[in-house]
Amino acid sequence: MSAPRARWDAARWPQLALAVAMVLASALILWSGRGLDLVVDDLYYYARLVDDAGALLRYDALDTEWLLAPHNGHLQLTGKLIYEGVFGILGPDYTVLRVLELLGILTCVGLYFALARRRAGAPFALVTSVLVLFLGAAWEPMLWPFDLHTVYALAAGLGALCALDRYGARADPLACLLLLFSITTIELGLAFVVGVGILIAAERPWLRRAWVVAVPLVLYAAWWIWARRFDQGEIIWSNISDLPGSAFGSLTAVLASLTGLISQDSIPQVVDPPGIAAALSVLAIAALAMQVARRGAPVTLLAASAILLTYWAFIALADRPPDSSRYMLAGALLVLLVAAEAFRGALRLPAVIAAVAVVAAVAVPFNIAKLADGRAAHLSESTASRAHFSMLELAGERVDPAFAPWLDPAVQQAGPGVIVSLNAGDYLAAADRFGSIAFSLDELRSRDEPFRRVADATLVRALELELRSAGDRRPGSGCRTVAGRAAGFGEPFELAPGNWLLRARSSVPAELAISRFTGPSPSFSLGEVVAGRWSSLHLPPDSAPDPWLGFVDRSVRVCPGEVRR
Repeated sequence: MSAPRARWDAARWPQLALAVAMVLASALILWSGRGLDLVVDDLYYYARLVDDAGALLRYDALDTEWLLAPHNGHLQLTGKLIYEGVFGILGPDYTVLRVLELLGILTCVGLYFALARRRAGAPFALVTSVLVLFLGAAWEPMLWPFDLHTVYALAAGLGALCALDRYGARADPLACLLLLFSITTIELGLAFVVGVGILIAAERPWLRRAWVVAVPLVLYAAWWIWARRFDQGEIIWSNISDLPGSAFGSLTAVLASLTGLISQDSIPQVVDPPGIAAALSVLAIAALAMQVARRGAPVTLLAASAILLTYWAFIALADRPPDSSRYMLAGALLVLLVAAEAFRGALRLPAVIAAVAVVAAVAVPFNIAKLADGRAAHLSESTASRAHFSMLELAGERVDPAFAPWLDPAVQQAGPGVIVSLNAGDYLAAADRFGSIAFSLDELRSRDEPFRRVADATLVRALELELRSAGDRRPGSGCRTVAGRAAGFGEPFELAPGNWLLRARSSVPAELAISRFTGPSPSFSLGEVVAGRWSSLHLPPDSAPDPWLGFVDRSVRVCPGEVRR
């Protein structure tokens, strides 16, 4: 029994090594995602928002139309069901969503490993799988759960290829179900429909098996016709002429990611490959052309290439940057699968494996750095959003439902901004339905000052705090004089909830600024207080014990306000 067992262990070492790499990569990804929360498109699912011909519709009930309505032109039924399930059972728990996305990534890599091992051998499949597991250039699918659409569509598509590769026509029902799952997750599934269609068309009698791709295509076409009513067309047909250039850009970005030629100076959302990566693309295309000219193009290579090119065509037609981080995971796995198909024999050579391992060892540290850059960008976005939401909850019924802090210029200038967020009405409705995603006041107080300044600005604008003419209001008892400084604001003075009247002591107007959570430094300017007439400021009460603090740069008389008629 000992000899067979030794052979079994020896045969299984690549799987064991891959399992160890998966554990390490999972730990890195989960640790890198600590403190992150819902951002951008996540929030559309949280609030059940749909763009209907430019106007946002909110669905307060979970119904079929909400689930099937497109998002940015995409059918994303699977993602909506996942988010709704997590929100409905556990509340808006971002960690759970990230774990679900991570499981999808591990599934993708495992399926790629199975396909690549049969074509190029276990060593190449293992080294490239490990590289993809640490591909920080693909940080968006690794850290942002909303990209589970791409991840699960990719996993289902690779699963269909694995099933057909192993069981042939006997796997047709499973392949059809997986393709249907893939296209209901995002349009990457259509690329796999094309690839599977090529595999089926190469066999006879192909017509009896055409239903495997026909069923998903017909159902998707029916949905697409229905979804035209939302006028969310993502496809820009005039971009057809840009397909070659965009595909070349996609290949260049993927090769830059796989080799670590990643710009650390660009924004985290893009790879921004250097010129040498374009040279690598030219060499890769030339090597592929030479290999096809020498060996021909087997149908499996045609299918894999068709999947990759169709995916890149969708990116070009949607006018998206080909070097976007969100496209690197699928692009990398599909490029590597094409390489495994095209260079089966060469990729088994020890010298080639050693070269690939060296490239991977060099590339991983640069990718981990890119993952950290992506985390910083996502963390800033989610922290700013949660600061907004904390203040919307604190303002409560006083805030205008249409108030959108992320679009307010004064809030944008206060500190770190966000790309897309929610207005007050949509957020408060979602928080009431699923639970709050705002910071507690204790959590907010522990954030860095720029985010607390954003919170102050949001609250000021939500409550519409501003200096107004006092009219017939006159000061009551308890007046005091506060002084400014020759250069800058003076010491802060506390302003309790209620009406306040202010008047400059000199002919030169005094600037009034306030803060709430920023501490003893001004965070938001309310304008000028002039001499000769009283200005009024109303501060409504709320549940936060933190006082408002006022700051002036010149001497001002500050009094509680009373109304005398």
